Amino acid sequence: MKVKILALLAAVFIVCSALHFIEPTAAASAKKGYQVDKGTTYFMDETDPFPHYYKLVWKTYWFSKNVRTVQTVQYERFSKADKWKVLATGSITMYKVSKTKMKFIDIDKYKGKTSKWVYYEKTKLNTRNYYWKVFRPGMVNPSPE
Repeated sequence: MKVKILALLAAVFIVCSALHFIEPTAAASAKKGYQVDKGTTYFMDETDPFPHYYKLVWKTYWFSKNVRTVQTVQYERFSKADKWKVLATGSITMYKVSKTKMKFIDIDKYKGKTSKWVYYEKTKLNTRNYYWKVFRPGMVNPSPE
């Protein structure tokens, strides 16, 4: 009887110890986010008399069911012989705030100045479906502004 109780206590101790070591690691990785997508697209501004070449690089991180962040870096060059120079960096965070509303926080750094926009969009899609069906297709085939 005493052996069974000791074995049971030892098993509980081992399980609790394992959970103690696993939980902080899971919390730290969830705080950083998981990279779910990355990509690069190239485009050219043909409206300018002197065409510019652009490269957009992005990484998308998933934090929870309702939160997704896209980190972007935009490069430019004036001819194919030039090296790529960083034009702007930014991050766009999507929050699903209700069944029909999504909140966007857009932070951009362009020529040393940082700007922040907060806007809402009416949609029934969650952040995952919105990213894959609406947001990402616009990044893969960008149009010059």
